[in-house]
Order: sequence, then C-alpha cells, then structure tokens
Amino acid sequence: MRRFALSPSIRGRLVIGVALVHAVLMTFFVTDLVHRQRVFLHGEAEARALGLSQMVATTSVSWVLANDVKGLSEVMGSVAAYPDVAWAMVVDDRGQVLGHTDETLLQRWVVDARYRAVLTGPLMAREVIEQGGVLETAAPVIVDGRGVGWAVVAIDLSGQSHEMRAALREGLIYTAAAILVGTVFALWIARALTRELAHLGREADRLRQGERGFQAITRPSLEVARLESAYHAMAETIWTREDELTAAAARLKSTNAELERFGEVLAHHLQEPVRLQFSFAQRLERLLPPPLPPEAAEALAYIQKGALRLRALLRDVHLFLSVARLPQNADSPCSVDGALDAALSSVPLQKKIQANAAVIERGPLPVVKIDGRRLTDVFAALLDNALEYRRANLPPRITVTGRVERCRATLCVADNGIGIPPEFRERVLGVFERLESDRGNAGTGIGLALVRKIVELAGGRIWIEDSAEGGTMVCLDLPAFTE
Repeated sequence: MRRFALSPSIRGRLVIGVALVHAVLMTFFVTDLVHRQRVFLHGEAEARALGLSQMVATTSVSWVLANDVKGLSEVMGSVAAYPDVAWAMVVDDRGQVLGHTDETLLQRWVVDARYRAVLTGPLMAREVIEQGGVLETAAPVIVDGRGVGWAVVAIDLSGQSHEMRAALREGLIYTAAAILVGTVFALWIARALTRELAHLGREADRLRQGERGFQAITRPSLEVARLESAYHAMAETIWTREDELTAAAARLKSTNAELERFGEVLAHHLQEPVRLQFSFAQRLERLLPPPLPPEAAEALAYIQKGALRLRALLRDVHLFLSVARLPQNADSPCSVDGALDAALSSVPLQKKIQANAAVIERGPLPVVKIDGRRLTDVFAALLDNALEYRRANLPPRITVTGRVERCRATLCVADNGIGIPPEFRERVLGVFERLESDRGNAGTGIGLALVRKIVELAGGRIWIEDSAEGGTMVCLDLPAFTE
C-alpha cells in the first residue's frame, strides 16, 4: 500500500499522520460517548417508566378493588400530564382494561401475548417491550400480597433521539476541533523538525552548484547533528577529490598537449630526411651507369617505395594530430554536394578515378552542420579507400547518398569493393589498422581513423555496413542544418 501518497514530504506526512491519528481516536471517543449516552438515557427512561408504573399501581389499588372507572380515569389523566408519557392503562387480573388514557379502549380485553404473559407472571415491576421509539413497563397492583391487576405506562423515547443527536453533534464538533488543534500542533512540530533538514538541503544545493563553504546549524538536534557532521565530512572529501581531479586533469591536458605537439613536430621534421632519402635514391640511380645490376635496381626501388610510403604516413599522422585544432565551424551550414565536388576536384583522386575507370554516382544530398573543409577531407579519405580496396578486374562503382530524419542527416558512401567482415568493422576505424597489408595496398591505416575523429568532433558518429553490391558502405550521422 502506498503510504501518504498525497504528500511526499516529511512535513506533510507528519501532519497527515497526526490528523489521521486524531480522527481515529476521536471517532472511538465519539462512538463510546454516544453509546454511553444511549445507555444512560435508556436507563433513566426505564427507571422513570417503572417509577410511574409503580406509582400508578399504588394509587389505583382502591379504585381497582371498587371497580371505579371514573376514579381510574382521574388517575390516568394525572399520569398523562407527565412529560414523555405516551399512554398508560390499568387492567385487572383477567386482562380487562379498567382505566386508559384513551377512554375509547375502556372495558376491552388485553389479547397481546406479551401482556398475557405479564398477567400470569411473577408479581414484580418489569420492562415489557421497547419498540417504535416507545418503552412500555408494567407494575402489579397488589392487595394483601395478591395481585388484583396491573398498571402499564409507556414512555415516548423521541426526546432521547434529540438528545442523542445533540450529543453526536457535540462529539463531531469536538472531533473537528481536536483534528484542527492537532494539525496546527503537528505543523508546528513538523516545521521545527524539518527546518534543520531544509537547511541541509540548501547546503546540498550549494554543493551541487559548485559553491564551497558550509554554514553550520545553530543548536541542532542530536540526529541532525550527526547527519550534519557526516555531510560536512562528505563535502570535504568531495572538495579534496575535486581539487585532485582538477590538478590531474590539468597535468593530463598539459601532457597530452605536449605529446600532440611532439608528434606534430616529429611528423613534420621527419619529412625532410624522408625527402632527402627519396631524392638521393633517385640521384644515385641516375649516377650509376646503366644497365644496373638487378640487385641494385631492386634495392633502389625498395628505398624509393619505402620513402614514399613513409612520407605519406608522416603526412597522415601530422593531419590526424592537428585536426582537433583546425577550425571546425560545426554550426555553420555545409552543402554536402559542394564538399563532394571539392574532394573530386583533387588531382591525385582524379588520376586514380581515371586510371581505374571508376564510376561516381550520387543521389540528393542534404545540408549539414560541419566545416566544409573537414567534410571534404572525409569524402577524400572515403573515396580513396573505395578506390584502393576495389575488386580485381571490376571497375569501381561508388555511390554517395543522403537522407534527413528528425534534425539528423545520414550520409552513406557505398562501393562494390572487397568489403569488410563484420568482426573487423569497428577495428578498422582505429589508427594504423589495415586488414589488407599483405596485398601491397598503399593505404597508411589512418584514413578511417581520421574520418571518425572529424565526424565525432562535429557531434556525429560513423559505422560500417554491407553495401547492396557486396562491398562496403560507410555511414555518417551528422547534425542536419534546418532553416
């Protein structure tokens, strides 16, 4: 059962709990009060009715013996003058009515079984019946120890109903007053109890907002003092850890910056020795008289090929390390068509397309939020990969498509090349990951890693699927530009 569902706060629960306790206790109190009042009033009415019936029995002795109807009528008239008397009668020992407040019933016979039982029962005053809001009692008319008749008096209990309603009304008033007083008292207690907790809540908010310092509670209760001490120790620990993390983050940032700078400088300065290596290998080839021995020609070819590969690798490493500091302009609109055209206009890529008789197709392309130069680099790397890892004896076919859904644009570059097995698709997005190095491909293993870094810096993501033609489809998710 959900307790106190209407109030999730401690103060509200305390107030509701006290009000409910008062309501239950006062309900028991009012119920008991009404019950006691009913018993008291019934006892009082029974005693009055028995007293009146005994008085009538005593007064009517001589009139019953004389069978004097007129005298009994006077007695009945005096009894009827009593408040709450509904009716009264006197019967002889055979059950004939000798006197009645309703004179039309004189000389009739009592036929009710209950009263017939009274006539033959013991000679003692008793309650006959209570029904319809009327209490009927009977007392014997005794002469020399012998019963000569019975006096019956009926009391109207409607007055008791008025008194009971008044008692119930007063009880409800007391209940409402008790609940009101209890609620006010509970509010006062709850306010006193929760004031300290509210202070701790405000301190927690200040801690969450990054503020430091702690304002102690003046004379807190024992339990709150323990909680305050624990909270203060926790805050001190958080501030200490925060200082340590800040210092560690600063050291890490400085170290990363130094490593990146070192990598960039290294990649940049190593290009000059590589250039000299390639240049002097070519010079040596020209200086040696032809024909060159096969071993010398093969060695010179390996030196030149290695120098070219190392130069490409250093160039890509330098670009990968410096891309994070290049202008991103991630919120500016970029035409995907324009970035693709810029990539295709590259002279090396154009030569590669013509050499392999490649077909480049495109569908409708959206406008995205990314720096145009970075998206050009992305397309250049993806197109170069598609051309590099083509199928033997099959002209490359590359298709670039795009779609927009819910402010996100998905760009796909699909080819009909050799494809990438599913278990390696995440791996090839890392640095220096090449699955076809044994085939002599010219890739450096950095192209897809560079694409991933550019896309993620623009707030996007990259994944690889199978293309419809059995090759590879690289998909990019980027923020779409909307007017």
